[in-house]
Amino acid sequence: MADNTTNYNSVPILYRRILKAYPTAKVLKDFRIENNARGTVILALWNTEKLGAQPEPSALADIDMESTIANDEADVARKNSYGEWREQLDEIYHDIDAWKARITTIKNNNPKT
Repeated sequence: MADNTTNYNSVPILYRRILKAYPTAKVLKDFRIENNARGTVILALWNTEKLGAQPEPSALADIDMESTIANDEADVARKNSYGEWREQLDEIYHDIDAWKARITTIKNNNPKT
């Protein structure tokens, strides 16, 4: 297993990208992501026997960038359409089925990839 300290971006994004590119990879067994002493996100463990050569940061950066942007846009559109949480609670209290239908419509109109 390789132990490499190449600099990457955010931990959750890196986990998502690796798991998308390597669906059989197991977190902590095949790869591990850490913050080093300087606060830099690093790929600290990479199982070359199972996953092959460790990818370059630029290769991981390209993975699902389009879907990340689309999902961010969908999140913003959904949040803007949901309304304030107090209004949603009132809507749930008075007619939960209508609220569920409205939320389903919002999600269908703003799908994530």
